[in-house]
Amino acid sequence: MAQQALVSIKPNPVDTVFQVDAVRLAAGESYDLVAKATLINNTNDTLIIRWERNVVNVARGWDTKICDNNLCYVEIVTSNIDPTLMLNEPLILLPKGKSNLDVHFLPNGVVGTGKVELEVALARDPNRVLAVGQYNVEVVAVTLTNTQILQKRTIQVYPNPSGDYFSLSSSENVDKITVYNMVGRAVRTFRVEDNTMYDISKLPDGVYLIGLHDKKGNIIKTIRISKRSARP
Repeated sequence: MAQQALVSIKPNPVDTVFQVDAVRLAAGESYDLVAKATLINNTNDTLIIRWERNVVNVARGWDTKICDNNLCYVEIVTSNIDPTLMLNEPLILLPKGKSNLDVHFLPNGVVGTGKVELEVALARDPNRVLAVGQYNVEVVAVTLTNTQILQKRTIQVYPNPSGDYFSLSSSENVDKITVYNMVGRAVRTFRVEDNTMYDISKLPDGVYLIGLHDKKGNIIKTIRISKRSARP
């Protein structure tokens, strides 16, 4: 019987087509398109993981960046452990544990295709590649209806500033909410339900970004919110 791999990436490959609004794309509006995958520890041991990004081919002008359970890294980061950047953020996978291992594609106004590979290894043995995740995307421009455009523009977070909770003015076409701090770390995620209040009471006061995702994981809209807890 073949020995099971220490880690696996699912799905692999990730094949995704993103449809973006042609008018907004031509106007230079930024998009953050997420190809999602999960890194899985198949063992009963804790694994300390290093990953490395390899941009195989992307359309001219595109940027890419990686998000795992630790951080969403800026575009210049090619590995979570990189002495040249003084970066040491090993990904710790508990026994049978999981982490998101997502590639964000930033098309910067350009349609086309892209392929990125992520090589996964143990931090103590980076030359022994345990798995390679393949992320293949295509970005195509489409013309949205006036109703779709209006829905995206009118979704608001309230109250803002918020105290311990916030709500959405509309949940139509929104599947998930991610709350990011100002260094890009995801600090809360919520599945969206109608007429729901989302609890941020345990977050420190400050400014956050609310990312609204559709069912494909695309960010529909990003909203800045200020949290100010009520004080006696």
